Amino acid sequence: MAASHTHSATGPLLTRAVVALLYMAFAGVGLVYGYRFGIQIGGVLMGVVTATTCALFSTILVSGVLDQVGRWRRSGQT
Repeated sequence: MAASHTHSATGPLLTRAVVALLYMAFAGVGLVYGYRFGIQIGGVLMGVVTATTCALFSTILVSGVLDQVGRWRRSGQT
């Protein structure tokens, strides 16, 4: 007889929601600061380019941090 386990879907759903919010928040910060920087150095077009680049780079950084946190949690070094 197999043991029945009841798992709540709230945990993974909440974790995904928090991760999505982190990505959106840091992408937003990258957009704002990237745009401001681009405007200062070269106008609107440069602002759009640097905003996009900074948003992408911010999400890469968040991904790296979350990956490292996941490794620490899996290894038990919380």
